[in-house]
Amino acid sequence: MAAIDLRNAQRSETGELIGQGREFRTSRNQFGTETSHPLPSFPEHIQKRIYDVVCNADGWVSRADIAKALGLKKTPYLVGHLEALVGAGYLHRDQVVRPSGMVMYFYEVKR
Repeated sequence: MAAIDLRNAQRSETGELIGQGREFRTSRNQFGTETSHPLPSFPEHIQKRIYDVVCNADGWVSRADIAKALGLKKTPYLVGHLEALVGAGYLHRDQVVRPSGMVMYFYEVKR
């Protein structure tokens, strides 16, 4: 996965992230015909939204709180993007084991 440098990303006057445009992927069919397809901007967009939610929060944020702030459900898709941001070094993850044995994950911007 390509690294996205959100710390130095362009921002508007209101502080919102500015998109960088679309990229294209070229594919060939069995006859050798090449076709260009625009890459969907959703995965990069969701990571920017996740980063903004965690960055604007006061302290640690749970997965459920991030999902609620984005208007999404806590799905493996969302958790995958959270873990991708942790792996890329943008977020720091901590876990707490509740008395019931359930593990809760919390995220904070890595400073």
